[in-house]
Amino acid sequence: MDQHTVLGSRVMRIIQALRRGGLDVDALCQQLDLDLATLGAPNARCPIEAVRALWELAAQTTGNPNIGLEVASEFSPAGLDVLDYAMMSSVNLRAALERAIRYARIVDDATEYRCNDAASGWKISFVFQDGARAVPRQSVDFVLLSSLNFCRWIAGSCLRPQLVELHYPAPADLAPYQAAFQCPLRFDASVNSILFSHADLDRRLHTHNPQLAALHERFADEQIAELQRGKTSSRVRELIILSLPSGEPTRKQIASALCLGERTLHRRLRLEGTTFHRLLDETRRSLAEHYLTSGTMSLTEATYLLGFSDQSNFCRATRRWFECAPRQLRTLAK
Repeated sequence: MDQHTVLGSRVMRIIQALRRGGLDVDALCQQLDLDLATLGAPNARCPIEAVRALWELAAQTTGNPNIGLEVASEFSPAGLDVLDYAMMSSVNLRAALERAIRYARIVDDATEYRCNDAASGWKISFVFQDGARAVPRQSVDFVLLSSLNFCRWIAGSCLRPQLVELHYPAPADLAPYQAAFQCPLRFDASVNSILFSHADLDRRLHTHNPQLAALHERFADEQIAELQRGKTSSRVRELIILSLPSGEPTRKQIASALCLGERTLHRRLRLEGTTFHRLLDETRRSLAEHYLTSGTMSLTEATYLLGFSDQSNFCRATRRWFECAPRQLRTLAK
């Protein structure tokens, strides 16, 4: 399973804002093994687990649980990316948010945006994908408020939602939230969301440009396609599948097939939130489940196609993956 990631330039904007606030971000990044030079490279991506850990460390170090709000409140139009430009050139806020939903994974594939159009207004919900680390409150605050503040920048500073819902319990001090969101708040909600009025959504944007809108949308479509084509992890997985019938491939062999050095391959996979050995294991597990539940392949054939030297190694791996022997998995699938 691919690990969720965030565009490196967005993470750098968070880091720069934390640094301006007086935080020793370099020390925090060292603790998290985050390479700022690599993160600042074009189209670099950062594992979402590292971003969530950064928010937790920042809150603990400063003793400020509202640090996500404070960083989001520092929004400035500097360092915009293709998603920002696609939203800016839209005819109105509704069209801008529709583009945000369509292209969100360019920036952050760990957050799914959903909309619900009703008589009371248009609600955009933020669904944060689960991971090894729970989503910290600071991350939720930052995503919702930075999204709202960008909408305010392109639609007008007087933009006030009808309601903001947050899934966690109400903090002791509501004043920072009231000052930031400037609208009614609901805590302990079932979803994190912002509700806009239809009148606000239909307001024409002063940054609208139909020619640029078409151009930015084309660029965004190309980036979505490139994310799938160009992900090193996807290319590695394809090569692993092709190599397995000849035996278990090594990282050196796969790196060579990609015309990369081993260290470069390791660094690129790390930026995508994974490792070669994790991809090898996940690919084998997925193929094993398919081979064993399809009922058309013998254990000998499956062992060979998965690159195991003998059936005993295959059986041990199957017990680790599925907590049962290969034959038991096959029986359960019938």
